[in-house]
This record gives sequence, C-alpha cells and structure tokens, in this order.
Amino acid sequence: MRKWKRVLSILLMGAMLAGNVFVAAPETVRAEETAANRKGFIECKLADSDGRATYLGSWGGNVGDVCNITWTGPEANQEWEFREINTGVYTLVKVDSQKVLTALEDFTVGQRDLIENAASQQWIFVEDGEGYYRIKNVGTGLYLTTKRMAPQNDGMGQEKEIILTESAESDAQLWKPVSSGYIVSGIAWNNEKLYAAVDGGNITAGTRIITWTGPEGNQKMVFRKIDETEYYQILNFDSNGKLALQAKDDGEIVLENSDETNQYQQWDFEEVDNTGTYRIKNAGNEQYFTTPRKETSADRYSVVRTEELEMGSASQLWTLEGAVLGEMVHPEVKVTGITITSATEVTVGQILDLTATVEPTDATNPEVAWSIQEGTDVLTLEGSTLTAVKPGTATVVATAADGSGVTAFAEITVNPVMATGIEISGAPATMTIGTSEKLTAVVTPESTTNKAVTWQSSDEDVVVVENGLVTAKSVGDATITATTADGSDKSAQVTITVKEQEYTVSVTNGQLISDKTSFKAGEQAAVKADDPADGKKFAYWKDTNNNQILCYRPDYSFYVMYDMALEACYVDDDAEVEKGPTITCTSLYDAGTGKMKFTVNRSLPGGYTIIRHGVLITQDESVAYSDNFVHGTAEVKRATAKDNTLLGTYVVNFKCNLGDVWYSRGYVEYSYTDADGNEQTDIMYSNTAVCVAK
Repeated sequence: MRKWKRVLSILLMGAMLAGNVFVAAPETVRAEETAANRKGFIECKLADSDGRATYLGSWGGNVGDVCNITWTGPEANQEWEFREINTGVYTLVKVDSQKVLTALEDFTVGQRDLIENAASQQWIFVEDGEGYYRIKNVGTGLYLTTKRMAPQNDGMGQEKEIILTESAESDAQLWKPVSSGYIVSGIAWNNEKLYAAVDGGNITAGTRIITWTGPEGNQKMVFRKIDETEYYQILNFDSNGKLALQAKDDGEIVLENSDETNQYQQWDFEEVDNTGTYRIKNAGNEQYFTTPRKETSADRYSVVRTEELEMGSASQLWTLEGAVLGEMVHPEVKVTGITITSATEVTVGQILDLTATVEPTDATNPEVAWSIQEGTDVLTLEGSTLTAVKPGTATVVATAADGSGVTAFAEITVNPVMATGIEISGAPATMTIGTSEKLTAVVTPESTTNKAVTWQSSDEDVVVVENGLVTAKSVGDATITATTADGSDKSAQVTITVKEQEYTVSVTNGQLISDKTSFKAGEQAAVKADDPADGKKFAYWKDTNNNQILCYRPDYSFYVMYDMALEACYVDDDAEVEKGPTITCTSLYDAGTGKMKFTVNRSLPGGYTIIRHGVLITQDESVAYSDNFVHGTAEVKRATAKDNTLLGTYVVNFKCNLGDVWYSRGYVEYSYTDADGNEQTDIMYSNTAVCVAK
C-alpha cells in the first residue's frame, strides 16, 4: 500500500493541465492528449514579480477588470480554467466568474462572456525557456504584458494593469503556469462503477452523497491540496469549490460549506498495490469512505464511513476517473540517488545495455539519461546502448531525468579482442641460398584487436626473418616461429630446409661432359657437339632460352649462372658461317651474403685478339638503357678482367643495401684482320642485366 501525499505542480517543461500537456512550438502550443471531460484550475505567474508571485487575476473580483495582483499565494480570483478548443489554441475561463479572457480594442484585456469562435478569446502559448511562456492572442497577434501602476493602499498587494503589446522581448510578458491544487475527477465506486454525487443533483449543505450510474455534472469532484499537510479537500465542482465532503459522526458523508476547512473535510488517498484504485480515509476520524449496502432505490447506494479498514472489501475501493492519477494525487518523488548496475568491463565490438537503479524505489520518474563524460573515442552511446570501439577506459554518466540533478558515474574498461589462434601461410618446404620468401601470419578470430605478430628464426646462420620476410643464408634447417603480440601467447611454427642454388643445363645435338645436369651457381660445365652428318659442318652453340649465340667451337666450357638450354647448330659444308664475338651478362642477388653478382660470358672466334674486356655497372636507369652505358662514360663504374683467353667468364660481386637496384653489361674490345688484310679494332657490349636486392 502506498500513500500519495501531494499534488504535482503543473509545470514540467510546459504545463500539464489535468491531461493536457503544453509543448511549445514556434508560435503554438500542442496538446499531446485531449480529454474533454478533464478540467484544471491554474494560475499564471509572472516572471517579473519583484521577488513576489504576481498572478493574472481580477481586482476585487470585478468581472470586467483583469490585472495583476501580488499576493503571497494564489487566491480564488486568480484561478483560470484552460480549455483547449483547437490543437494548441485555448480559451482562459475565470473560475469564480466563468468569464473568458478577451483581447479588447483599446489594447487591454477584460473578462467577457464566451463568444463562439471569437479569435479575441483565443490564446496560444509561445515557450521562452525555463518553463515560461508568452501568451499571445490569436485575433490581434499581441502579447499579454504588465504595466506597473501605483501600489494599493489596502495592503492586499500591488496592482498592475494588463495591456497588449506587439513586441515579444520584455520579461513583463513571461508567464509561468503553476498549479493551484485543483484537479477535477469523478469518484467511482470500483465494484460497480457508480459515482459519488449530490442527491438529486441539488447542491445544498448537508445533502447526503449517493451514487449514480453517471458520471453527471453534479458528480464531478475537485481535489484541493491543503497547504503544509498530506491531505486534500474533496469539493463539488458545480458549487465552484464552496461545498466540501465532510464525514459526520452519525456515519454519513455530506457536503458542507468549505469556507473554514476542518479536519473532517480532509481526506487521505491510499493506493491499493499500485493498481490505480484508492481507499479514501478521513483525517478527522480516520475512517474510510465506504459504500456498504444498496438502498431501496435500484441504482443508489449510501456513502458512509466505517471505522476499520476492510482488506479486500470492494465497498472501500474507488477509482478517480477523469483525472491524471500520476499528476493528481501521486506526489512527485524526486530521485535522491543512482546506482549503475550494468557491467563495467566490455570487449571491443561488444554491445552493452546500460542499466541503473534509483533511490527511492518509488521515485515518480525513475528514468535516467546516459552520456559519456570521457572516452568518446573508446565508446559510442545511443540512448542506453553502449558500443565498445577500441581498448581503453571511458566514464559514463547516468543523470536523473526528473530534473533533480542527481548523477552517478561509472568507469567502463574496454578490453581488446584477444587472439585465440595463429597459422603461417606461404612457407616453402625448401629454399635455396640467397632467395627470399614472404610468410603471412593469419591470426584468429578476424575481430582480434591487435593482429601484430613477432617472428623468430631458430638458426639465423641458416635463415633470417624480418616482418615475415625469410631469407636463406646457408645450407641447413631452421624453424620459423610466429607469436601473437597481444599477450595471448599463441604461436605457430614452420621448418624450412635451405639448399644451395642449382641450375639445370640441357643439351641438344651434343653431350654434357658431366654425370649430372644440375649445377651450383658459378660451377663450371662443358659440352661437346655431336659429329656433323654427311654434308654438314658445326656452326655454333646457342642458348635457346634467349636465342643467344654462345660459342663457335664444338667444345664449349662455361660457368653456370642460370638455367641453360644449349643447342649445337649445323650448316651445309659449303655454307659460310659468319663468325663474330659473343658476350652475355647475367645477374644474381645473394640474400645470404647481401651481395650482388654480375657474370659475363664471352666467346671470340679464332683470329681475334682481345685488347681489354670487363663489366660496366650503374644505378642510373636513364644511363643503363641509353647509348651512354658504354666504356669511358663518367657515370659508369668499370671492372676490368685480366683473363684474355678467347673463351671466358668473369664475375663482379659487391655488397649492397636491401632495396638497391643496379644495372650491368659486359664489354670486350678486340682486334682482327678483315677480308682485305687490314687490321681492325672494335668493341662489343652485352645485354643490360638488372639486379634488385630483395
């Protein structure tokens, strides 16, 4: 059972008027809920009030005058009923006179009888912030404004004339609707939905309250909060609040004059298990508003008081129809404390619904608003749904939505997604010295926050590894290990066998003078051409891989630096073979030693004499593929060979940096005697070979 002690002030970012909510839009106020049978009395309090409450009212109760009177609290002549006639458009009806606030032609306002569809009696509320509104007349477009006048001499307060002005800037136009504690409702007996009413519809003091199958006009009740108490008066609406329900000692409940409130006119509402059903208890004798039995009339019940609470008795259960219960008799219980109850640790990518509990548990509005105070790069927040973006910490704030200003803080730790496994892909079973392979580590799951790995070789004399790039240095076996860097300590391994580089030599029309066909880099090999067929003679050896003539002698010795496909070529006996020097250049980067190697093979026929020969190298690509890549050019480095035999191989190797690019070509300068018997000299250059250190 819960007791609801006071009426909620009708002002929460707009005025809640017994079911109508003012929500200010530009030049209008919308009603989110319309209930024609609900009415509320309200005062309009001026912002510019010299420290005291200045209320829209009438001086001395005169029906024609509308002014401001400063009191210490609202009085009956300052109470207005707001009636919504269209969405956001209201008439303001004076409770005591039932006259309508009207814009007059002399830029003042007064109380007049209701005129159907009169724009001069229609008003809209323009929100100005902090719960204040400007009250604008629909017909004139002018605003209610106060004009200071001389103080009155009767000590009642200070009168201010109400005028209408065009501009909307003065604080003298800012009004705040405040509750007077009046809310109209029918009191319905919960058992048969019959309503407390005045007997026969007559409003006379002492009339016994009975029930109808209504509600009718004479069954509408006003609940008025009694200042500085937990009780209410229950007044009949048709009597304009002059008659109040009073419990008599003889057990009956009657309407009595309410000019002097006594404790027998004070009532307490006890809600039954949060159901919206109430027991109504009198403050004077602590007895309950009860309908115990049916009278002779078929549709009437006596309403009496009983001394004891009868648990489960339907005769004591009442609903307050036509009222907004939460705003009428429920007090606004403010939040005093918040406890954040949701988890404080999440993982990147995880979604968390933030939750909190408030104190007290019966707070009117237990909702909280969520925000991030620090760490917006770590978390994102939509409503109460949090998404973890990256590892780190962030502070979330829960703020009470009831305006109490109560907050709670929680530090949220976002943990990374840890690796659960790792595999190595792209690893060859064998490698040759000087070659490199790029390995890839695949970390699972895909959502792992830190996918970095560290690499390690079990024998760096055999294989070195850097960021997954494996380079073979010498013959042997080595194990490569990739380990996750996020602290999960997951690893994977592969074993690589390193062999020396070998190249193959195939021979057509001849024999390889060796019992093997694979040779290590730089290893010497020799071939011999088959005897020519009848009518044929040997012409030259050529490499069919590049169609390069290598030698004009049937016996050919050379150094193997690449895969070769040699063919002995023959011509007819009477054919003339035009012989000339040949020269080729190949390149090789040895990752194991970090050196580049350029090899030049050259062959000169008999009758030629070598003057000089060697290797040219440059890093300038524009030179390498131009006519300037020749002997004697300043930009070109030269290495000269000492071997002057007609058939020979010479090599240049040097240390370089990873990523370097060098270009090379061989050259040979020679002399010979031409067909006319004259001695000639010439120089020949090989192809340009490129080598990249990788």
